Amino acid sequence: MCDTYALDSQALIAALKSRNISAEATESLRVIAERNGMGPVDLYQVIKTAAGSLPVSRTGSGA
Repeated sequence: MCDTYALDSQALIAALKSRNISAEATESLRVIAERNGMGPVDLYQVIKTAAGSLPVSRTGSGA
C-alpha cells in the first residue's frame, strides 16, 4: 500500500502505533487488521485518515 500511494512506511507505522495499532511494514492489511481486532476495511479507513498527515515517499518505495 505504501508503494502504491508513495507513502513513507515508517511514518505510517508510527501513525498506526499512535492509534494503538501494531503493524510491521511487511504485513498485509488483513494480518494487521486481524491482530488488532478490526476488519481490513476499518483499518484502511484509519490508514486513509492518517495518510493525510504523512510525508510522501520520493522514491516510490515506501521507505
